[in-house]
Amino acid sequence: MDILRIRHLTRYRYAKPVQFGEHRMMFRPRESFDQHVLDSRLKITPEPSNLRYMHDVFGNCVGVANFNAPADQLVFESFNRLEHSPEYALDPPLSADGGMNSYPFAYSPSDLPDVHSSMLRGHRDKDRTLETWARSFLETVRRADATHVLAAMTRGIHDNFKYSGRAFGPPQSPQETLQLRQGSCRDFAVLMMEAVRCLGLAARFVSGYLHVPADGGQARSVVPLSPRRAQGGRGSGRRPPSARASDFHVNPYPAAAK
Repeated sequence: MDILRIRHLTRYRYAKPVQFGEHRMMFRPRESFDQHVLDSRLKITPEPSNLRYMHDVFGNCVGVANFNAPADQLVFESFNRLEHSPEYALDPPLSADGGMNSYPFAYSPSDLPDVHSSMLRGHRDKDRTLETWARSFLETVRRADATHVLAAMTRGIHDNFKYSGRAFGPPQSPQETLQLRQGSCRDFAVLMMEAVRCLGLAARFVSGYLHVPADGGQARSVVPLSPRRAQGGRGSGRRPPSARASDFHVNPYPAAAK
């Protein structure tokens, strides 16, 4: 069990005072059996005329702020302290339902409505270059289950691709990253997300913060949802799960998130 402290600061500066429209923000981490928010504070400068909270369809806490007076800067500073226990959703692979994690991967009918959109391919693969690359990892692992395949693919990207930081612009297509053998964290995230979808796994793109000792920064990662990981879902109703600190994030280049 760990106690995590997260400080987030976003500051906008303007050449002259401007009038602000409605702003929506998500700073408060989600609550769950393995994650408890101990303290959550938000400071906004200038002070909003109204600040209210609501839940979106994914169960995330969304803050909505309105402002009356113009200003030449806008600052959001949040402080969160939470208790986090690692979730071993993919372990042990030899458990009674471990076969669900073995290739070919198959989700239960009750989970498919939640994960279907995360299984859809976002990029065309006419010559099946991406699919061929993805399937190569099925042949290099001793067990073709989600844990070993995802780990092998992560190591493959780390060992065979060059990290190249890029502050602006959309992600490269998976085919472009495969051809160049280099990219930023968002390029590798899109590559791996599309690759695991080729194998029948659901995956989502997330942007968040990655802790690196003595440093840290924003990173783009992949959240694969294995059949056992998706089983049962979270929360009540049929809401799709949203990313939390305990999700199975995959970032092939953690040291590059600076």
